[in-house]
Amino acid sequence: MKKSDEFLVQFEGLKLGSHHFDWEINDSFFDEFDDVEFGGSHFGVEMNLLKESNMLILEFDIQGNVPFACDLCLEDISVPVSHKDRLIVKFSSEPQEATEEMVVLSHNDYQIDVKQFIYEYIVLSVPFRRVCASPGNTPQCNVEVLSKLKEFNLPEEDLPEQNTGNEEENTDWSALNALKDKFRNN
Repeated sequence: MKKSDEFLVQFEGLKLGSHHFDWEINDSFFDEFDDVEFGGSHFGVEMNLLKESNMLILEFDIQGNVPFACDLCLEDISVPVSHKDRLIVKFSSEPQEATEEMVVLSHNDYQIDVKQFIYEYIVLSVPFRRVCASPGNTPQCNVEVLSKLKEFNLPEEDLPEQNTGNEEENTDWSALNALKDKFRNN
């Protein structure tokens, strides 16, 4: 990752109290992490820094959209991403282990680079399943692919019953065999 001054927050000269920071994030941000999955995305990041005498509290609010291929019909969709998180920055002369919610800096530190935190918050907030809000009912949906998927869906009556433990046949294999039989018959 390249070092960028844009996300270095110098807290040493700040007065006690609340301070607001804004960033616009696009492709170049993710290029620095060699992450091609977020190409074409756009995010707005707001960070409120609360400076206290013995710690900093960083509150992040991230809003944006990421273009992905729909998991169902493979058409391009824009997936909305929204994330709020809080990071506590403590100061210590003793080396301490950081946690998900807390970072420990030396008393000699005067700035913190928030770039890695922003990246991790964005990556963790992207939904695992990427589909449009109403599959099949939006203009960008590929209805041909969706109808083909429906053809291969097994009706519930064709699914094997749950294994009670007394049966010798494994239900996982039964379901796969039923699916295989359905493909053979089509």
